[in-house]
Amino acid sequence: MSEMTGDVRWRALFETQAERLLVDLAETSDGPMWEQDLYDRHLKYLGPVHRYAGNMVPLLRGWDWLTDHQRARIADAVPRTLSKNAWRTDVGTSWRGTVAHDKPPWLCQYCHGAPGMVATFADAPFTSPELEMLFLKEASLLGLQVRSPRDPIFVMVLAAMVMRSSSCIDERRR
Repeated sequence: MSEMTGDVRWRALFETQAERLLVDLAETSDGPMWEQDLYDRHLKYLGPVHRYAGNMVPLLRGWDWLTDHQRARIADAVPRTLSKNAWRTDVGTSWRGTVAHDKPPWLCQYCHGAPGMVATFADAPFTSPELEMLFLKEASLLGLQVRSPRDPIFVMVLAAMVMRSSSCIDERRR
């Protein structure tokens, strides 16, 4: 809204909400996570539509308004959480919709899986060797040959994959 209106009040609102989000980002055995209480079900959602990556979107968009401490917290949290919850296979890397280590992901679309994670974090204002490696493995899952997850071709093909909302893991197994 700040970009659209130029109104200074949006920064104060952002700073308040960013602080609330980061206070609620709890250290867990699955990495720093938010737990969602939805109809008395306590789940740790990962994707950009439902929770983890979705909560990170405004924090990444408002990066310049965060304090150095908040930036460091996010830059530390993202690679750890994504790495702890990644499903690595011979065909690439993806994520389940929720934190669970009992069975591999079966969806590969924007809200659950590699496309949404890359769309959320590929242009993050920070990086780490671990994060870059995860994204390159995601590219492999999507059948792409790229040198960097920040490669424009990767982003363009990823957008097409998201639009298709296909189950690419199942397709790759056929």
